[in-house]
Amino acid sequence: MRLTIYLTLLLGLSVSAWAIGPQVIVGGSPSSGITFGAAGSAHSDPGAPPGVVTSSSFAVSAGQKIIVLCFSNTAATETVTDSLGTTFPGIPLFTMPTTGYTGYIGTAASSGSDAVSCTDSSGLDHKDIVAFSVSNLSGVVDQQNSNYGTTSPSTSGAVTITHANELLISTISLAPSQATANSPWVTPSGAGSATWTVFEYQIVTSTSSYNSSFAVTGGGLWYNAIATLY
Repeated sequence: MRLTIYLTLLLGLSVSAWAIGPQVIVGGSPSSGITFGAAGSAHSDPGAPPGVVTSSSFAVSAGQKIIVLCFSNTAATETVTDSLGTTFPGIPLFTMPTTGYTGYIGTAASSGSDAVSCTDSSGLDHKDIVAFSVSNLSGVVDQQNSNYGTTSPSTSGAVTITHANELLISTISLAPSQATANSPWVTPSGAGSATWTVFEYQIVTSTSSYNSSFAVTGGGLWYNAIATLY
């Protein structure tokens, strides 16, 4: 399947290798009072600029973190740019295992309406993007995990966060008509234009074990991943 090919090329791992347990990335200082800003998303169809997808516009304030999730069905190298001149790293800060997403984080250089683009070196035009702004976030990844299956609800597998205030983000590789966020997870306005996966988030204020979950309809195999940031 497409996602299995993607992972094999990019990581040299099978899908099942990602389902063995959480990963932890340590560093940085925790923030408090994390707030979600606004989101934009898009899908590029055949005929769009090859290898490029640009999100719908969303509001950003200077100093906010901009988190960008780029989806590609190849092992291509991604380049992330935006209309506000934000600098994004040349390599992904994290991956959303089994879903084909890579994550990039930048600090907004100025305030305004922002549109973010992902460009991959493969030149393919089947791509998704979800980008959003967050306040009071250090931008450090804490935990990641993933899972796959066919039952509803889905599950990403549990992660235990190490800081009291964290942003949890999750993706699932199903069309929006087949998966919806389970409370207290939320799919924000502006994040619903990606067509191959669905995005959800929640902000938590206690160190505990958390699991991403989507209500799934229509059957079929899903891939569900979670990443936590502080």
